Amino acid sequence: MEDVKKAPTKADQLLAERSLSSIEQVLKKQYENTKTIEISFAGDESRIKIPGRALEHLQEILQTMAEGKIVSLIDYEEVLTTQEAADILNISRPYLVKLLESGEIPFTKVGKHRRVRIKDLYAFKEERQKKRKQKMKELTKQAQDLDMGY
Repeated sequence: MEDVKKAPTKADQLLAERSLSSIEQVLKKQYENTKTIEISFAGDESRIKIPGRALEHLQEILQTMAEGKIVSLIDYEEVLTTQEAADILNISRPYLVKLLESGEIPFTKVGKHRRVRIKDLYAFKEERQKKRKQKMKELTKQAQDLDMGY
């Protein structure tokens, strides 16, 4: 998993911020009618067509850069070691192995080593977040029902 960890410069942040409104306008105008976007480059007569979804991704990247954050692209089919997967979930490797062995996260074995697809890891992470939100709603409702001042 290649990871470029360079924070955008102030000039990059400003340029990204200015570019965002232009991309939003293009997406509203062109993408409503077609699934492709045509791009031309300053000082060059060549034009390329890209999928509209790619421009949506570019919009997300520019938004992240405008906020001064580091951008990283992930291939959802990529396979991780248990340590890499544990680091993403911010849990210990032994706890991750328990989750794998209990069937909560799918994995494959390469020899004696377990491998986890990023796609499966993020699906687990999303499901865990949904469960947390649901439990928080239940606790909030219970606190209100008991008139605990919340």
